[in-house]
Parts: sequence; C-alpha cells; structure tokens
Amino acid sequence: METGLKLIAEGLDMLADTDLTPHDAAAAAALIGDVETLGSRIDALRVGVWNVCDRRELFGADGHGSMKVFARHVAQLSNPEANRRHRILKAIRALPHVGVEWATGRLNSCRMNRLASVYKNPRVRTAMRASEELLLDWAQSMDWVDFDALLTDWERFVDQDGAGDRNETNHDRRTASLRQEYDLSWRIEGRYASLQGAQLKDIFEHFLAAETDADWQAARAEQGDDATVEHLPRSEQQRRADALAAIFTQAAANPAGGAPPRVITDIVIDHDTFERETNRLAGGDITRTPHEANEAFENYRCSTLNGDPVDPTEAVAAALVGHVRRAIINSASVTIDLGRTQRLFTGPAAIAAKLNTTHCYWPGCRTPVRFCEIDHLDPHCRGGPTDQDNAGPLCSRHNRHKHTHGYTVNRDPTTGHWTIQRPDGTQLE
Repeated sequence: METGLKLIAEGLDMLADTDLTPHDAAAAAALIGDVETLGSRIDALRVGVWNVCDRRELFGADGHGSMKVFARHVAQLSNPEANRRHRILKAIRALPHVGVEWATGRLNSCRMNRLASVYKNPRVRTAMRASEELLLDWAQSMDWVDFDALLTDWERFVDQDGAGDRNETNHDRRTASLRQEYDLSWRIEGRYASLQGAQLKDIFEHFLAAETDADWQAARAEQGDDATVEHLPRSEQQRRADALAAIFTQAAANPAGGAPPRVITDIVIDHDTFERETNRLAGGDITRTPHEANEAFENYRCSTLNGDPVDPTEAVAAALVGHVRRAIINSASVTIDLGRTQRLFTGPAAIAAKLNTTHCYWPGCRTPVRFCEIDHLDPHCRGGPTDQDNAGPLCSRHNRHKHTHGYTVNRDPTTGHWTIQRPDGTQLE
C-alpha cells in the first residue's frame, strides 16, 4: 500500500514539473479531459478508502461514532465535504457498476455526486438500483445540463407523490423579503413553488434582456462594430440588479388595473402526464407497472419552454384557467411542421422549433431558448425550407458565427442529436 501511494505521489510530482502548455485548442481539450479523469480517479480512491475503513469499523478505536466523523477529523474536512463523500459512499455500495466506472475515470466526480444526491432520496432508491445501467448511460453520454435536467425529471417522475407534496409545501411557505444589512445595502430573498417561480424568472429575464440590449447599444454607439463585452458599461451582476429594480419601478408606475408589458410563460407537458395528472385530480386510478412507467418516462416533460421544471399538478391547474396549444412531436423529438413555407420562423412555427430543446444547440452554449433565434439548418438562400425538420434554436452570437465561418449543421432523423462540422470537415464536440 505504501509503495503504491509513494508511486502516485512521485507521478504527481513528475506531472507538476512537466510543461503542460497545450499548443492548440484540440490539445487543450485533450489535456483538460485527461487531468479531469485523473482527478475523478483520485476522488474515487478517497471514497474507496472510506469504504474499507468503514466496513472494518476502524473509526471506533479512538471513540469516533462514525466513519464520517473520523475522516472529517483526520482529513480536516468541512461538514459539507464530509457529508458529500458519505453520500457517495452509500450510493456506490448500492450502485456497484456506477462505482466501478467512477473508479476507472469513465464517470467524472461531478456526475457521481449528482447521482449520489438523487440516491439520498429514500423513495427512489429501489428504482435507482433497478435502473442503474440506464442512469449510468445518461451520465456518460449526455451533456451535463441535459443530464442534470433529465435526472431531475426522472426523480420527480418516480417520486411524484413526494414531489407534489414538497411543491405544495413550497407554495404554502412562499415568502419574500427586503432586508437592510449593516453596511446599509439591501438584500432581497424569496421562496416560491415551481410554477410561480418559473413565471417570475421569465419576467426577470425579459427585463434583464432589455438591460443587456441597452448596454450593447451604448457600447456600439462608442465603439461601433468593434464593441465587445469589455466595453459594456455595466457588469452582469449590475444589470441583474438593475433589471429587478426596473420591475419594481414599472410595477409602481402601473398599479393594479394598469397595463404592464405582457410576459408569457409557456409550459410544456407531455400528453401522458397531462392525462394521468388530470385523472389523478379527478380521483381516478393511476397505478401502472414499472415497465409502463419506464415507457412513459421516455416522453416525459413538464417544464417551461426554457426547461425549468414545473409540478404537473400546477401545470394541469394552469391549463384549466389558461390556454392550451397542442403540438405533435415525432419519436426523434422533432416537432412536426406547424406552418406554411415562409422566410422567417414566426408565431407557432417559432414556438414549435423551440419545443425541441431548452437552449441554444451550439456545444457549450446555455442561452435559454426563449432568447434564441430560429436558424435554418440548411440555409434558406440555398433552398432550405422553413419547417421544423430544418429548424434549430441558436443564440444571435452563434447564429452569426455559424454563417460567417461556414459551419455545417445536421440533425439525426432517428435520434434527434445535433452534429456540427467545421469548415475543414472535423466535428465540433
């Protein structure tokens, strides 16, 4: 054991003395990936040591009550870090294949921690053990944001009664406050249930977009087309603060009975969930087998257009007093054409194109879909049709970048996955 640890330490010393400066972006990406894999393996080794010591109850020799307390003291860890490792320890004991993939570096620590956070919910543990291979496949094959959102939906789907109860509690406990600090600054805090919070977020982002547009107009007035983010007169944090202040100010200028700007929160819910929740609210039988539940989850969605989860009970209740638009989506999650041939995606055609995802499809970009432009995958100037099979949401920056630099975009008709090729034919990951 001591020899192995010594060799690892010597290897890290050698790595630290090595010039790790990458010569291009591809080398940088490979280097980052290799170092992250190494870090994940070391993280797994740490928890593996906990596992061995815990099973042998070695923590009791000095009177410590648990392995978590013992390791927290010996390693001088914070309570949150000790709790995180203890949570992962429980998860890998129940999900051994997940633990093996983490130990070999094929699953990174960030995703391991996310799986462990779900396993903490006692009402989904049985389902997690039964679905270990499926969850592991998601963790290893999906972008982080998509994996995180899908796992959140999966937990809520499996634990619908618990999620519903929590959301009702959140609504009952809703609160907001403005509190002045000792330095005379003000702090705003609030807590809301899923739907009300999603509506507030949409309103906030609407005002934030207006503040951002104002900054870009000011920057371009001074710098012209050479304006960059560095030329914006306010920081992102300052714009967010000013956006919230603008909401308060405009609300004061338009008291009850006035006509403030209309901000619409679109809720997307799949047909099966809508029908099942309606049946439940009416007192009907909603039991189903695990196989039926897994099939239903393949098409499950209950969120805003941007992907913010909404409790199905609230979604159905909102539909009873709001408006419902029906959309038909094929097996590849592509919305079927809703509009006639036209140059621009507007109205229902734009909404239909945005239903396919929750953010800009460019790798690494997380601009919410409601702030994206609808791009023709096959350019309109080359005869590309204005329909949903040829549509995808791109933020304005990447829409311009794609067309000015000659990137090619395709969407797999079977899986619905995006692929982007650089002008030299290599694929953008």
